[in-house]
Amino acid sequence: MKKEEHKAENSSTSKGSEERELQEKYIEMKILEEQMQHMQKQAQVVEQQLMEMMSTVQSLEEFKKTKIGDKVLVPISSGIFAKAELKDNTQFLVNVGADIVVSKDIESTKALIQKQVEELSELQNKVMMNIQKMSLKAASIEEELRYLASKVQNV
Repeated sequence: MKKEEHKAENSSTSKGSEERELQEKYIEMKILEEQMQHMQKQAQVVEQQLMEMMSTVQSLEEFKKTKIGDKVLVPISSGIFAKAELKDNTQFLVNVGADIVVSKDIESTKALIQKQVEELSELQNKVMMNIQKMSLKAASIEEELRYLASKVQNV
């Protein structure tokens, strides 16, 4: 085999492996983008849950001001309420998990919600840190993609 033929063969082999590496990096980038989108959706859900919890704490504070016999609206489902008369403004029935409901006073209920808020805040921080790590990884892969694309074009 002549030197020129050998060079051309090496060049096409090199180009093939670089194109393959370019494709692999592109796939890796797409997978990472999907993971980031999933994590961002998860962060939005956590944010919404946090806002609901904080709203619940605020509602408990307002509930302290109600009096026995006051007319209240009781939520049945999203946007559906029933009119009711308050019989007790000191105790709540709280689902503590596994369909177990216990009676708690306002302060105990607020403490339970505050604990849940703290746990959700920790989860939110972890999700945001993961998104940040993925973003840095994506930037690194994008840089590699640019480099590989320029090499493939030049070969």
